[in-house]
Amino acid sequence: MNKGLLLLALSLLAGPTVFAADLKMRIVWDGDIPKTRKVENSFSSDCRNVDLNADQQFIDAETKGVRDAVVYVAPLRKDRERWHQPPRKETVRIEVRDCRIHPHISIAQAGDLLTVSEQDESAAHNLNFSFFMNSPCGTTISHNATWTRELTSPEPAPISVECKVHSWERGYLFVLDHTYIAVSDRQGSLVIRGLPDDTDVPLRLFHEHGGIHSIVLQGERRQIERGYINVPVSNGTIDLGDVVIDTQSFTRPEPEKQ
Repeated sequence: MNKGLLLLALSLLAGPTVFAADLKMRIVWDGDIPKTRKVENSFSSDCRNVDLNADQQFIDAETKGVRDAVVYVAPLRKDRERWHQPPRKETVRIEVRDCRIHPHISIAQAGDLLTVSEQDESAAHNLNFSFFMNSPCGTTISHNATWTRELTSPEPAPISVECKVHSWERGYLFVLDHTYIAVSDRQGSLVIRGLPDDTDVPLRLFHEHGGIHSIVLQGERRQIERGYINVPVSNGTIDLGDVVIDTQSFTRPEPEKQ
């Protein structure tokens, strides 16, 4: 769960309102696009009507945007109360559909209700959530079945969501005690909204496909030392522009057996 974690200390100097700052950036790949790992389906009937290798690439060929990067506020323990927000009590929905977990990255706040449903007719799935602070859970879900679980506590790291039947079915769930988090789209763009102004904002950047050791920001390569980097910014809407990663800064893990 420590892959691709980057802590950014951001000095936000904005307007007079208490919650006024929006933080924008675009996560971009520089260089040749790495090959994706082929998914092999060893089942005789499960998921045979689905192309499991479609949409595997996380880098857009045209824009070089990096999809599914997650940036979120991750304060030190002594500062957590400062960033805490009251529970919003919303429902977060995860579906198993076309032998995939949708959405691939889910975001929740402590106090939300997690609802998981199964929409595949051709296969049964057994989703497991590797919680640290919430009660562990894993269950086989039949077609059109739904189960729910209250998320009572924030989690210290991204939670892996895996099907124990089909190894390629994997997603991630973030459970925080605030809503300062965003996931990059296909062009690599994301916005964290409503940040408090005139303060230092501690952020982490996560990507499931590798560990990040440096970034290129405004043309300058910045090494990640113990996960920290300082980025001075100002005004109510902060646009960092392109946050660039490449083969020099991005280490992919060894392929897993399917």
